[in-house]
Amino acid sequence: MSIAVELTVSLKIPDVTALTARRALQGPMGYGEVLGDLTRADWWRLTLDVATEEAALALGRELAEQTNVFVNPNKHVFRVALHAAGRDPRGGLTPVSVLTGFRDEAKAALALDALQGRLGYGQKVMGVELGTLWTFWLREADVDRAKELAATMTVTENRHSGLLANPHSMWWRHL
Repeated sequence: MSIAVELTVSLKIPDVTALTARRALQGPMGYGEVLGDLTRADWWRLTLDVATEEAALALGRELAEQTNVFVNPNKHVFRVALHAAGRDPRGGLTPVSVLTGFRDEAKAALALDALQGRLGYGQKVMGVELGTLWTFWLREADVDRAKELAATMTVTENRHSGLLANPHSMWWRHL
């Protein structure tokens, strides 16, 4: 049976890329009143050929812990789940998760080749997808309005709108 698990990988130390993006959005781009925080993680969807959801979670953890494909234990923390987990609000802030990625991303195909080939997982790993998971922590109680704001901050349309996804070379979606 084909079961997908999501592996999110983030840094143990402060993420300067997310901090820089947050400062740009809060400062020159004018979202300081609404954007409380911005976090980032690598997001992997692993399609696995296993019998149960428990087996899928176990294999996902094994792939994260026993291979060098996804996680460097010296600098990363990770989480394996069947789907992206909702985040607890931070001090009244509304979390909105956005997934971005490059079209024709080669890194996911290389990871799949390594897992199926040299690492010996064969057909247990049927597919690998890669993206970047951005979580906006917004001062907006209306979830629909919060999603609109996150989309505006994500997709680059001009120098005052969007920072995280160039629509010419990248895709994005709410998670």
